[in-house]
Amino acid sequence: MDHRTPLAEVSRNIKIVQGKKASAPLHPDPTKKSNELMQEWADASSYDCLPLLVRSALATNARNRIGKIEAALLDPNVSDNMPITQEELVRSLEKASSSAPGMDGVTYDGIRFLTTIDGNPVLRLYNMI
Repeated sequence: MDHRTPLAEVSRNIKIVQGKKASAPLHPDPTKKSNELMQEWADASSYDCLPLLVRSALATNARNRIGKIEAALLDPNVSDNMPITQEELVRSLEKASSSAPGMDGVTYDGIRFLTTIDGNPVLRLYNMI
């Protein structure tokens, strides 16, 4: 161990020296539970969960909104309006380390996972912003 050893590993080694057993996971199948929670989040945040009034307004304005976004992205007079490429997104996420979620509850690992979904909603969202 040295100054670069992660605290979790230091703590684990201290417990081993003290003769304490490693604690069992908080859930018997953390991967399964994680997937269940992700699905619950996806279901709860889906378009269908929005109030009818909001869905109606979104549908009414969708064509206009998409047209304005596409026009802004394609405006040659604004250099900031270049779409983000898949490669740029991957490179930026590779630089980010795994960390605890921020105030929004989102981790870089969560964002990386979402980029694997068909249509890459993260890339689409960033380009719409």
